[in-house]
Amino acid sequence: MKPVNRRLLQGIGALAAATLLLSGCARGEAVSSSSGGLAMAPGFDGKKFSIGVLTITAGPMAPASAPSSAGIEAYIQALNAKGGIAGKYPVELVVRDHAYDPAKSAQSYQAIKDQVAMFTWISGTPPVRAVLPSLTKDNILAIGGTTEGSLTLEEQLIPSGTPTETLLLDGVEYLLREGGSSQKVCGAAVEGAITKTVESISAYAKDKLGVTTGPVVSIGGQDANPTPAMQQLQREGCQIVMIQGIAVPFVSNVLSTAAKLGYEPKWVGVSSTWTKSLNSGPVYDYAHKNMTIVADDLLWGDTGHGNAENEKAMMAAHDKYTPKEGTDQQFSWGYNNAAITEQILTKAVETGDVSRAGLKKAEESLTKLNYPTQFDRPWGSGDKRGIPQEYSIFRPDSSGIGAVGILKYGERSSDKVLAYQFVKSS
Repeated sequence: MKPVNRRLLQGIGALAAATLLLSGCARGEAVSSSSGGLAMAPGFDGKKFSIGVLTITAGPMAPASAPSSAGIEAYIQALNAKGGIAGKYPVELVVRDHAYDPAKSAQSYQAIKDQVAMFTWISGTPPVRAVLPSLTKDNILAIGGTTEGSLTLEEQLIPSGTPTETLLLDGVEYLLREGGSSQKVCGAAVEGAITKTVESISAYAKDKLGVTTGPVVSIGGQDANPTPAMQQLQREGCQIVMIQGIAVPFVSNVLSTAAKLGYEPKWVGVSSTWTKSLNSGPVYDYAHKNMTIVADDLLWGDTGHGNAENEKAMMAAHDKYTPKEGTDQQFSWGYNNAAITEQILTKAVETGDVSRAGLKKAEESLTKLNYPTQFDRPWGSGDKRGIPQEYSIFRPDSSGIGAVGILKYGERSSDKVLAYQFVKSS
């Protein structure tokens, strides 16, 4: 009988241990680390966390996504400068492009899902919808770069902010107070599910707010001609137009088309509708006069409202880590999402379970999502998920360091607006 090769046995044992580790991670299970600290898990190797980002990194829509990605990067770098999660676990970003294409979004998700603990950013409603079934199946948490109300009900998704439906209704009520309740309310949205969302908002405004409503026109992709849609809104006498889901580079085309037609309704959109890049464009004067932005965050650089120290910290992180990127609400959106990611991972570390199931328990145990520069959100599991009840009113303004100027801060949503019922889409 040949003597046993101890090195061979040791090698087989190491291979078996590695196989166990990889198979456990693939299922999202925690596997004990040799260091005796936190157990290893997908996206956590015992020393650092890896978190995913699915966004647009190339092509004509990339400039619109760059500020939010920079906000995430700035927050994470500032966090790592302090040691990382719980002061001892650095965070790295695993970024993949999805080109704002649902099919590519699903592919990009599959490519990195086993490398990350969670996703801190999946930009855009169509990409979020594309990966949602997989998020649910894989029990992976994600912060969705969408504020569509139906998606905020999904258990694996953490909202980026106040639902679009709430903000647009807030904006409509504000404009009705400012310009009279007899104004006709219409909508313009990218074709598909987002058009249906705006139609639902319009129907609710008619039923509960008592307003006169008109058509919600669908606009195709970035290369579509918006002229027929603008002509329809003009013919119908629409005085307030909710605009939603139209990519920022195309917003300029839509508004400039309306301007050429001599059509000047009061446009109302959420903060993702306008970025600083549009302030230097030909449509700025028209937008400054006719556009209202409704948001759940502070004006960039505003240290006179909200938490001034948090605003200063965000600006300092921008200047130190991503100084070449834009200073607007999109940046703060990404920055705030990264902050929520830290809160979830910190809670999971405190409980000693950073597996995917552990992260989900940690997220559900939070009673509030503390956004550094946005209004806080009541939180928990199931029906404990609440929405912020305050909002701000901005308009495009190139005179400051951000993209917009503040008109109203900390307005409270009316009871009628807060009574809007979201319906789960999946």
